[in-house]
Parts: sequence; structure tokens; C-alpha cells
Amino acid sequence: MKMKMNEVLEAVREASISIACCLDEVDDVTQQDLEHIQDQITMIENYLKWKREVYPTLEKNYYR
Repeated sequence: MKMKMNEVLEAVREASISIACCLDEVDDVTQQDLEHIQDQITMIENYLKWKREVYPTLEKNYYR
């Protein structure tokens, strides 16, 4: 899955805003709210997985 960095950042922002809204109105949280957050996290996970597959040496070099 090839995504642009701005799409990943937008997914992070959306997930963060959604979580903040859920925390503000805990009693009104719906399954749809949680599914939206999960979708954003899945997009981020897929991007990071793709990045690791495309650039496997980045992780090794970063954590030296």
C-alpha cells in the first residue's frame, strides 16, 4: 500500500480528534465511532508495514 506522508498524518489527526471526542462524550460513543478510529489506525499500520518492506534497512540503521 503506497500512501503519501500527508495521508498518514491526516489519519493520525483524524484518529486523535475522534478519540478526543469520544473522551468528551463517553456515553455517546458508538460502534461507528470506534470503527472510524480503527480504520485510521489500520491505515497507519499498513503504511508502516509497507515502509518496512520497502526500506528494510531503515529500521536496522535507526536502532543502532
